[in-house]
Amino acid sequence: MSSIVPLRVNDGATLSACICAALEERGGAEVMFALLRYRHRDCSKVVRLDGSRGTDDECEDSITVSHVTKRVWCVFAVLLEQRMLTCLSDQNTSLIAGEAHGPPGDECDVGIYSSETFYTCLVESVCLCMGLTFCVFRPDDPPLRQERLEQRRRPRCKLRSEDVALLLQEAFLAEENGATSREFEMGGAATDASMRLPVKEMDDRRVAYYMYTSGSTGDPKCVVASRGNLRAYLQHFILDKDALAAVDPHCRFFCLSSPFFDPSIGDMLVGLCTPHGVFYTCTQEDLLNGRAAPLLASVQPTHVVSTPVVWSSLTTAGNLLSLLKVSTPPIKVFLGGERMSQELISTWADKAELYNIYGVTEVTIYQSVWRIFPGTRAEDIKCGPGVGTRIRVQSPDSEFDVALRDTDVSTSEENLRRELPETVDSQYGEVVLCGEQVCLGYAEDSTPSPFGCDPVTGERFFCTGDIGRLVSTGGNGLPVLELRGRRDWQVKVNGQRVTLEEVEGTVQRALEGLFSQCACFCVEAPSGTPAIGAAVVLTDVVDTKLLNEHREGLAAALQELVAMHLPAFMIPRRWLLLAKGASLPQTSTGKVNRTQLALDVVREQREGLDAQLDGEHASCTTEKDELYRVVESVWQSMLGVPVHCDTHYLYVGGDSLGALKLCRAVYVALHGGSDAGIDEHGRLPPPFQPCVLLQHPRFADYVQALRETWSVDPLGREAKPESGETLLTLSPSLSPPRVLSPAEVAADHLFREVVAAQAAAVAERLLRHGLADVNGHNSREHRCTTPLHVAIASCCSLEQEFSTLRVVEVLLQHGASLTAVTPDGVTAAHLASARSATLLQRLLDHNNIVLHCRDARQQSLLHFAARSGNVETARLLLHHCGLRLDTRDKWQRTPVHWAVLNGHTGVLEEMALYCTCLATTNSAAFSVTTLGSNSGTGKRSRCSCSETARFTRLARKKTYLAYETLHEMARRVHPANDRVKRLCEILAPSVGEAAAAE
Repeated sequence: MSSIVPLRVNDGATLSACICAALEERGGAEVMFALLRYRHRDCSKVVRLDGSRGTDDECEDSITVSHVTKRVWCVFAVLLEQRMLTCLSDQNTSLIAGEAHGPPGDECDVGIYSSETFYTCLVESVCLCMGLTFCVFRPDDPPLRQERLEQRRRPRCKLRSEDVALLLQEAFLAEENGATSREFEMGGAATDASMRLPVKEMDDRRVAYYMYTSGSTGDPKCVVASRGNLRAYLQHFILDKDALAAVDPHCRFFCLSSPFFDPSIGDMLVGLCTPHGVFYTCTQEDLLNGRAAPLLASVQPTHVVSTPVVWSSLTTAGNLLSLLKVSTPPIKVFLGGERMSQELISTWADKAELYNIYGVTEVTIYQSVWRIFPGTRAEDIKCGPGVGTRIRVQSPDSEFDVALRDTDVSTSEENLRRELPETVDSQYGEVVLCGEQVCLGYAEDSTPSPFGCDPVTGERFFCTGDIGRLVSTGGNGLPVLELRGRRDWQVKVNGQRVTLEEVEGTVQRALEGLFSQCACFCVEAPSGTPAIGAAVVLTDVVDTKLLNEHREGLAAALQELVAMHLPAFMIPRRWLLLAKGASLPQTSTGKVNRTQLALDVVREQREGLDAQLDGEHASCTTEKDELYRVVESVWQSMLGVPVHCDTHYLYVGGDSLGALKLCRAVYVALHGGSDAGIDEHGRLPPPFQPCVLLQHPRFADYVQALRETWSVDPLGREAKPESGETLLTLSPSLSPPRVLSPAEVAADHLFREVVAAQAAAVAERLLRHGLADVNGHNSREHRCTTPLHVAIASCCSLEQEFSTLRVVEVLLQHGASLTAVTPDGVTAAHLASARSATLLQRLLDHNNIVLHCRDARQQSLLHFAARSGNVETARLLLHHCGLRLDTRDKWQRTPVHWAVLNGHTGVLEEMALYCTCLATTNSAAFSVTTLGSNSGTGKRSRCSCSETARFTRLARKKTYLAYETLHEMARRVHPANDRVKRLCEILAPSVGEAAAAE
């Protein structure tokens, strides 16, 4: 332990003693936690964060700070304890201070459901003081996943953002009114301060918190950390002079960590366990919208712990470097969780004390620090020696050698992932961390544990799965750790640890019954960061051509199904879909070749992008104006994938931090390369802020949102930037208001793509989970093509008939309406009449009410059969359904006319056969009719003479077109086809026309 640790926190002191010692040195008005918010310059439009009352200091015109002093924090702790007791009384349970906690896997005391770091850290600080265990749950987790995790932890009290906001507001009111200030006053010699502090003495062996992280067993793993682990981290990392060294009386710590990462817990300890340190943070909205840079600069912090991605975004989009003042000593920046870029190192190594930190959740946050000096190359960065944690490298054993030989990674495949070295000598091995920070283990884990205890020294250790070696630095310095990859398929996505085994297992459960093979892999995104991909061999898609045509929509549908089980950052972004009968590539040892899958998906995306640039893709229904084309170009260049109307930003590798970079690029592209409208803090005008993209992640919706919100120049300036180039003019949208919401439009488009690909099982799964409307929201007010229309239209051959029939069965079972019509009045039965007799028969068996339906042009089912030349459906409609040949449409044309016009001789022959059969069957009836007409008592036959003159008048009246008889049409269209002319001679009387001789 470093000698700079306060004397009251001597070796062997508990976490409770450390907290109490730090709080005793603070004055009641000293700030412990502070929330910074970006405020618009128009003060009348300020939207305050709920519960943010208190001391608001206007550090700058656009920044406010809400301070939580020691006194306010103590009141907040008492209010939170009362809330806890209320929750427990409702459950008929009790909360006993110092109660022995059961083994890992027991229920936790407090479940925190908040995406705001400020609220989460406040609750965590109180829980540590009162000896309560806590677990942070993602409020945006899919319901199925959240329910599964809650059943394991069974939190006794659940706190959401709004709950914490109300408690904090009460604490501010109590402090302002002075009602409880005397009760919580910590000064004065006559007062026993330790008795008034909300700190309970707890055994360090008790559980402190539960932290979920990605696991290799196909399910998230829950790390169980003790209070002793946190105390060791406090002493060996936060207070140690060789690490964070946050003991300066003027320590200002700025937290950029998400509350779902364990570094945020370590950051919180600075405000709780240092005598005078202040914990600063901002809202997630400000962080995502690029406004964290001016907030951070206004504080001029002494310490920052973050990830390279977040820090780079503040540098590039937020202009942080120009906002920070030159300070002595310089700001200390600790970056970990992923590799640093050379650009970041070159920018900050000589402007700040830049450190690379390494750590794993299972060993309590961070375990090593390495200083990066100016001129350091990115490939030469090390992890440093252990700080309070001993690092050793376990030499490869036989089992490890087998793992290296069986792995399907390769160092020659364009760096698709961080591979192992080509030659692994005795220097390389698995990184093992030892010491007091090693956590208690995993809860509910039946697999062989990577945790262990040295039988000789009794020291706990954890096998990380990282591969590295210890490199000597010369002199008396300790050897430093150099990493070269991992044994398993664990990756970092946006700084978050993701194990591909968990993603793969969850994808397989979510898509159970839809695939014959499924594997996940890692692929490099255009930005150079890892992205998750999935390869699926579908069981019900047999037509490769249809699959290729509707690949994007089908992949989006699978993502929707997976999104019910995985958080957004774990959903595979790249999909390789294969039709039934295909197989995934294998290595020489018979395992799935994941590297080949990554190469295949990259090649497929490049081909798709090239095809789209060449104009081979079908045009989108959304108007492709100049705005559409500019935004489409930016998306494609930034994301590196083909962009269509239904392209989902989050599903193709986008994330909240990348949204800022993308929106900035869109703004600059739309303004002729000028960034004149971006303020000095990097804030974009309202229509271009990242929140707009995150609210409308589907490409067509995002373009529409830009079109609707940017109807006038948002800057209030002339439509010409400083560069002199003309600003893109956006014309107001003239399209009528949509009946459906953007979400409904997106869901309908996605479902139609699935149906068009004839993926019956996927369609059934979407309908079962309520992710699609079986009729595509078709109604009297909103007539549109339904999924049933799309299914029928996708049948283009006899080979596809069976697959289409399966889709039709699924739609009918879920209530598809046969009477739903398109804007032209066409039913699905009309389309079936032109496609397949089998499909038409299935529709008529389901409901024959559509047998005599007409479309807007008054065409019957037989018209469609005759126009398309489908002999089988014509036979069905004539012989089995008895439809009439003389039914006329708005042009006064019968099905016979359309068969002649389109030259469908087979249909004409079938019609002639029907007339012959009808005449033979009803010869007696015709004889009676003839006798009756001779005696003057019978009715005149409808076709006994020519009505050509009447049809001519009707045709001109309704369509302004000339009427043609069958003979005239045959002579014009088929002048040399005697067969057609003879058939017209036979069929003319049946449609009320005279014979040729007449």
